[in-house]
Amino acid sequence: MSFVRSIRLGGREINLKETVLEALGKPAPVDWQLQRQLLAEFYQDFERLSDLICDAARCGNGEPFQAAYSEVRADLMHQFPAIQPYLIAHIDCDPTDVEIGMQFAGRPTDAVEALFAPENLQDVIDSDGGGLMNRLIRARSGLFRYGDHLRSLTDD
Repeated sequence: MSFVRSIRLGGREINLKETVLEALGKPAPVDWQLQRQLLAEFYQDFERLSDLICDAARCGNGEPFQAAYSEVRADLMHQFPAIQPYLIAHIDCDPTDVEIGMQFAGRPTDAVEALFAPENLQDVIDSDGGGLMNRLIRARSGLFRYGDHLRSLTDD
């Protein structure tokens, strides 16, 4: 039996042993420069997602945008686990984000992940309940705050 020891993410090798140690509450070294790069890459895809959601909501139909949504969703789902443990501290929580996660992912989500939890873009729009714009704002604000935090750790 072979175990996966690392994954490639954002063109970088991520050591899973260190990730497991962090999950167990044991200190592990964090490469903040790498986190900054991963966040920048994630944010580019997040902006694509945000644009797709807004365009689909304006036209009231997610179908014309579904292929692009599926592509960016796959990218975000791949990238998110590497930044989520650090990002979560910077996101304002709201119960509606958790509800979206429970409905579409079977587990709680934050504002960022709730935006790509549904497989279908139409579900993102239909599950809005009037809170989609606020969710986008909370997600973007959290990403900005995390970026500011990373800059404070990595700028000389």
